Amino acid sequence: MERNVLAAVALSILVLVLYQAFLAPPPEPPKPTSAPPSSASNQAAPPPAQSAPPKAGVLPEAPAAAPDSAPGRDIVVENAAVRAVFTTTGGALKSWRLKRYHNESGQPLELVPEHVPPGTVRPFTLATDDQAASALLATATYTTDETGDGAHGFPQTLRFGYKDGNGLTAQKTFAFVADEPYVIGVTASVSQDGQPRPVVIEWGPALGNGVVQHSRSYNPPPQPIFFKDRKVTRVTAAKISQQAVQQGTFGFAGVDDHYFLSAIVEPKQPLKIEYRAIDMPVEGVADGAHFAAWSARFDSSPQEATYFLGPKDFDVLARVDRDLVRAIDFGIFSWLVVPLLRALKWVNGYVGNYGWSLVILTVLINLAMFPLRHKSVVSMRKMQEIQPEVKAIQDRYAKLKMSDPARSK
Repeated sequence: MERNVLAAVALSILVLVLYQAFLAPPPEPPKPTSAPPSSASNQAAPPPAQSAPPKAGVLPEAPAAAPDSAPGRDIVVENAAVRAVFTTTGGALKSWRLKRYHNESGQPLELVPEHVPPGTVRPFTLATDDQAASALLATATYTTDETGDGAHGFPQTLRFGYKDGNGLTAQKTFAFVADEPYVIGVTASVSQDGQPRPVVIEWGPALGNGVVQHSRSYNPPPQPIFFKDRKVTRVTAAKISQQAVQQGTFGFAGVDDHYFLSAIVEPKQPLKIEYRAIDMPVEGVADGAHFAAWSARFDSSPQEATYFLGPKDFDVLARVDRDLVRAIDFGIFSWLVVPLLRALKWVNGYVGNYGWSLVILTVLINLAMFPLRHKSVVSMRKMQEIQPEVKAIQDRYAKLKMSDPARSK
């Protein structure tokens, strides 16, 4: 192997060591402990028996509503990658923990903000154009039915229903598939006296704990992101108020940070997306916590709308939707970075260590380029061999002018 190849390998190892020492992504910062709990409904914790995963069954008709005063309970939906907790209070998502990603305590990473003021909207809260009806839908106690295959819990369907004495009815169904653990299929409807109403699915604050640890690497706070007209737009926290409302047909839209994403993916109808910045003081953190709340308004009841809540892993995003990989900011060199990333992940599938995978990929690239490099070296050596003769000819005619025919000859 040429000395240049060995030098390239040594340089790759050096870069890897320096990266791990100075530029590696910072660990997840500690969760603030001084903020109030996420919701008043958290004060009444359900008994363990009510938090069991869904059982097998046949999906029934929409359930009748329970009284608004009935206490909420938690419903756990779990797979190999995620442990999700839904609550019957508002029929919303209470927790979404990633088992394959961990916080500084070694626990599964939580993507639903926990330490936010009481009454803060939770993901998948239903609303409509009527403010009073929206307030009721956000706090009412829903009844629920759960279905699964009995063996592995997939596919699972979780249905919430609510109906009051004034003709307000709401239904929403969550569908989960084992092959796509970070995806939720959402079907929802709201009606008043039998007449369909526009549906707004509120997400509330996103993502994580909102505390950004400043470092030399790119690590922005949660910020709006949407893919529209074949273009990805990222809105910085300082400009959310200037671009708070987005309308049209989206490839995806939601909120992301450097590593994770919450978004609706390829909706089947035009949407009105609204964003709002939420800043909270946190004890011990100078900048506090920063969130970007968002919602999606549907003109007609959404049917199996696809929501993604998970890591910005290239292969994971590509399995959900090919355009969703655009949520990863590769910069202007994406045409080069993406193939290299795919090659690195392929090597890592066999090696299981990204450090050694990087070294091996460097060696493979140099081996692939070896024929061209060898040809270039051979050509250079031939030029070096005839260089004395060229120099002698140049010296022989050095005194001739450029316009002299003898010099051209």
